[in-house]
Amino acid sequence: MIVGLDGIEQAREAVQEGRMTGTVVNDARSQAEAIVALAVGLGRDESPEAPGMEDRVVRVPHDVLLY
Repeated sequence: MIVGLDGIEQAREAVQEGRMTGTVVNDARSQAEAIVALAVGLGRDESPEAPGMEDRVVRVPHDVLLY
């Protein structure tokens, strides 16, 4: 079983062709938005907050592609 991260095009093709079991496609835009929100809060000397944040953990959506 081979599973990868970041869902690059070669990995997606390998999943479709059955050469790889799966890959995870991260939501880069949501990750960037969360990072900016945290940085702005810290820069303003405020308690950092970001979308999807719970108990100091930021959860960002992702898709799982499986064969």
